[in-house]
Amino acid sequence: MAWHYVGVGSFATGLLFGMIGRKRIYFSNRQQYNKYHFGVFCQFLSGFGFILTRKTKNPMHAGAFFISGTLCNSLLAYYEGYRDHREYAPLEYDTATVRLFGFYSILSGFALLTLRSAGYMIF
Repeated sequence: MAWHYVGVGSFATGLLFGMIGRKRIYFSNRQQYNKYHFGVFCQFLSGFGFILTRKTKNPMHAGAFFISGTLCNSLLAYYEGYRDHREYAPLEYDTATVRLFGFYSILSGFALLTLRSAGYMIF
């Protein structure tokens, strides 16, 4: 039952941050705007995954993928968007690899749920 609340909280957080960064004029360029809203999209995907994992026997298996996807993709996008809103200096390192890991983590969570519902996995 707790995974349902985590999923609804993830939806609410994504909606809140999406409304905060809804205007493109707040961002320095289009790439920052797109990265920020891709983080919001991944937050919604993770919320949907959390709600789907509550029906499984052990929800932590797939839930760990969605948690890591939220941490690696959404929180990093919100942090960079906050820095861009406040006109701080951009980060000195490239975050593309971390974001890619987060997105593939979300896809792995959905693949695990799909394989489990099809009967290919016993745990």
